[in-house]
Amino acid sequence: MYTSQKTPLAKLRAYHKELTDLYLEALGRRDEPTARRIYELRRRVWRAVLIREEWGESVLPESAPAAA
Repeated sequence: MYTSQKTPLAKLRAYHKELTDLYLEALGRRDEPTARRIYELRRRVWRAVLIREEWGESVLPESAPAAA
């Protein structure tokens, strides 16, 4: 994933958008196992976005994906 976004929060939002696109493609192909994996990853990324919005950068849990 390449993004021109500068902040970690913006990078996570761009990643979430990309995962949403991949999820919809997998659903269109009726590839349920891939769609389920992407859905779970997308959910974890969105959770990281919400945590960063609520608490800032310093309280992010260890299990949350890091923005590249």
